[in-house]
Amino acid sequence: MNKVFFTFFSLILILNLSSEASNFVPNKDISFHSNNEIYYNAELTSSLSNQNSSLKIKLDIRRLANLQPKSVGQRNIYHFPDSIMIYSVGQNPKRYIYFYSQQGNHLSTLTQSLQNNQWTNSAIEMSTYDSFGRKTTSTWQVWQNGNWQNTAKSTFTHNANGNILTYISQLWNGSVWVNSDKVTNSFDINGNRVAFLTEKWISGSWTNQAYELYFYDQTSNLISGTRQIWANSLWINDQQYAYVYDANRNLLNLTIQSWVNDSWTNFYKESYIYNMSNKPVEYIGQFWQNNNWVFAEKYAYSYDALGFVQTAIGQAWVSNQWVNQEKGQFSYNNYGGVATSLLESWVNNSWLNNSLLNYTYDENGNAITSDLYSWNGSTWVQNQDGLLELFYSNSINSIYFVGYKASASYTSMLVRLDSQESISVDFKMHPNPAKDKVNVAFSSVSPEKVVINLISSTGTILNRLYDGYISKGESSFDLSTFNYPPGIYLVQFISESYSETKKLIIK
Repeated sequence: MNKVFFTFFSLILILNLSSEASNFVPNKDISFHSNNEIYYNAELTSSLSNQNSSLKIKLDIRRLANLQPKSVGQRNIYHFPDSIMIYSVGQNPKRYIYFYSQQGNHLSTLTQSLQNNQWTNSAIEMSTYDSFGRKTTSTWQVWQNGNWQNTAKSTFTHNANGNILTYISQLWNGSVWVNSDKVTNSFDINGNRVAFLTEKWISGSWTNQAYELYFYDQTSNLISGTRQIWANSLWINDQQYAYVYDANRNLLNLTIQSWVNDSWTNFYKESYIYNMSNKPVEYIGQFWQNNNWVFAEKYAYSYDALGFVQTAIGQAWVSNQWVNQEKGQFSYNNYGGVATSLLESWVNNSWLNNSLLNYTYDENGNAITSDLYSWNGSTWVQNQDGLLELFYSNSINSIYFVGYKASASYTSMLVRLDSQESISVDFKMHPNPAKDKVNVAFSSVSPEKVVINLISSTGTILNRLYDGYISKGESSFDLSTFNYPPGIYLVQFISESYSETKKLIIK
C-alpha cells in the first residue's frame, strides 16, 4: 500500500466519511501484505498518525487486535497467493499473478485486465532482496503500446538488525529516475524507532517536510511523541502525543495536543477499558472544547470464547447522551480469519442492514472467495465496491483489494524460519482428553507475566488457574478435573508477548 505522511487533522476529516471502508482504501489497486510487507509499511509511516489506536479503531477489528499481545505462531509451511481475480463495479475483471523466490520473498506481481475476452497486461511490480531477505528495491512498470514502461521505484537501506534506515521513492520522467520522497529512521539499542524524518525532492535537493521524536519506557512502550513541520526554513511544533498504560502494558489513555499560539493545547483524548483477558471492551474519544473534555464517540466490544471480536457497537454523543450509530457483527474460521462481517446502521431507533462481507476458506486458512454485499432495502446485492481483505497462510497474513468480489488460488512452499515471526512461549496440555487431571506445561525464553484461564464452552471464565510471573525455562502445574463435569472447555494462555487458547476435553 502506498502510505503517505499526513497530519492528525487529516485523520479527523477521514473520521467524518460516511463509509468506514473508505478510511482504508489503498492508493493502488493492490496492496501486498505479507508479514514482511506489513513490517515495511510500519517503518515508512508516522508512528503517531498510524498508532494502532489512532482514532480509527472503531469497527476495524484488525487494528483493535493490535492492542493485545501477538498470537502469531511459527509454522514451517506457508501458503502464498498464486493468482487472485477481482471484480469491481464499472471495470473489467482484474487478475493478479504472484511470483516468489524459494525463500518465500515476493519477487513480482503481474496485473492483467480482461479485454475482448483476453487477458491483457496492465502493470507489474518487481522487487529485489539482499542475502538476508530484506527488500532493497521495488520497481513499478505499466504496459503501454506493447512494451513495459517504468513508472515508479523505491529503494531501501537497512541497519544490522534489519530495520529500515532510509527509503527513497523515485518517478520515471521518460529517460531517468527522478527523486520524489525520502524517509529516514533512527533506532535505539532495543530496536525502537526514536526519530522519523520525511523529505521531498525540490529544486534538485532534499527539503525537510516533517520530523518526529519518540520516547519509550523500560518495557519499550511508546510513552510520548512530538511532531514538527518544516516551514520558512524552521522547525515548527505541530503536535505531541502522550500514552498511559496499565500494569499489563495495555494502552489506557492517549492524549493529543496541538501547538496553538506558541503553547501546547489539548485537542483529543482516547480512553480504553479492558476485560480480565486484557482485551479492550470499550473505547471513548473526547475533544477539548471550552477548557473541558467533551465526549465525541464510544465503541463497545464483545468477544467469543476464543477471544475474537464478536460485536462492536459505535455510539455518538448527541444532546448529552449516547446515541447508537453503527454495529458490526463478526464470525471467524478456525484460524481467526474473518468468515462474515455484518455492518448495521441505527435508523429510526432500530438496526438496519448496511453491508455484508462473506468469505470461504480452504483447510489451510486461505481465503478462496470474498463477496461484498450492500442492502437495497429488501435484499443483499453486489453493486458497490469496498475494501476486501483476504486472509491467507493459516489466516496470519492478509492482502487488500478494492472491489465487490474476489477469488483466489494459492501455492505452498517451505520458508526459512528466521524470515517469519517466532513465538517466545511454548504452551502444552497433557493428557487431552483428561479424566482425573491434566498437566499444563509452558516454557519461555525470557521472564514474563502470565495469566491462564479455564473457560467454559459458552465463554464464561470458570477459574483463573495462574496469574503471576514465570522465569526463563520450563514451568508446569497439574489441574484437577474432578470439580468439572465432562465436556469441552477452553484453556486460555496470555503472556506479555504471546496469547493462545486451546481446547480441553474432560471425560
